[in-house]
Amino acid sequence: MPTPRAVAVVAEKGGVGKTTIALTVAVAAIQAGRKVAVFDLDPQATAAQWTDRREAEFPWVVATPATRLNAAFANAERQGIEF
Repeated sequence: MPTPRAVAVVAEKGGVGKTTIALTVAVAAIQAGRKVAVFDLDPQATAAQWTDRREAEFPWVVATPATRLNAAFANAERQGIEF
């Protein structure tokens, strides 16, 4: 199995569209047939709240602290996440 690809959407300032961009890219990847996860490191967990309101299984949105990101990536890879 190929190594999953990762994209980071990062900015220090709040309200610049990081979550919107990340979720839009994730949904586009789903529509392209990819198995996708989003790791929400923001303490506000906006992406996680978004997924709580949806019925679709993917993209998986995982709220995780930055200190657990390597473990979250490893778990996603074991689950077959591609992007």
